[in-house]
Amino acid sequence: MREFFREQKEQVIESLRKSAPAEKGKERTATPKL
Repeated sequence: MREFFREQKEQVIESLRKSAPAEKGKERTATPKL
């Protein structure tokens, strides 16, 4: 299950990075709660 969540997070971060490059620095400090 852990791998699945990690995969999901990777995709979310990737999509965020594409839509908003400014969020790149914020995504490191803010960890999404799953």
